[in-house]
Amino acid sequence: MTEVGDRIERLKTELVAAFGDRVECLAMVGSHARGDAHAGSDVDLWLFLDRVWLEDLRVVGRLVAEAGRQPEINLQCATFAEAASGSFQEGFSPLQLHFDGRVLHGQLRLPPPTIQEVLAAAGAISAFVLMSCRHYIATQEPEESLAKGKIRSWVLKPLMWALRYDVFARTGAYPVTIDELSQAPISQEARDLVVIFKRLVASSYAGPCMPIVERAEALSRLLMQQAEQP
Repeated sequence: MTEVGDRIERLKTELVAAFGDRVECLAMVGSHARGDAHAGSDVDLWLFLDRVWLEDLRVVGRLVAEAGRQPEINLQCATFAEAASGSFQEGFSPLQLHFDGRVLHGQLRLPPPTIQEVLAAAGAISAFVLMSCRHYIATQEPEESLAKGKIRSWVLKPLMWALRYDVFARTGAYPVTIDELSQAPISQEARDLVVIFKRLVASSYAGPCMPIVERAEALSRLLMQQAEQP
């Protein structure tokens, strides 16, 4: 087991010790769950309790802090009832739990998403990317600022999720990894942006960033329109 794996295993043990059978599920999502994490990747966890009170969050916060800050552990706390509610999903969709989640403890008791829910998520993410791109274009965001992380974190990374959900809604197959997404039935423009994102993650992209923002603006607009079609 890796050092990160050891930390997560210890944290799981401490969470279960602290909350007992109130822990209904602990699951990991994101790059560490998919197996394509890089040195700077955060660890993304979901903790489902029978209820979530303020004191529970304080206990979780203490245990997460004791687990160390490198890499950062992002832990979401919820109940299954909250996660299944329409209002909750509008602002904080747990779709990843179904598609690339890995259960570490307990059972994931959430109904599988419908195609309509997946399309809604694709549309919402595309709208977020669209407005990020328009902001950067309209304010002429400096190349240095974009290259330091904004284009990766606020444009291409969420765009990859919109593309994944779009592919699943159209084909029923979910491309878990970036390599799988690059081989999925997507447009050449989308495939080019997937390749650029992969190079950015590997710190091997040295080209201009604003043209990428402009291309992402066009693609996110198209994805948002597709998600809204009946």
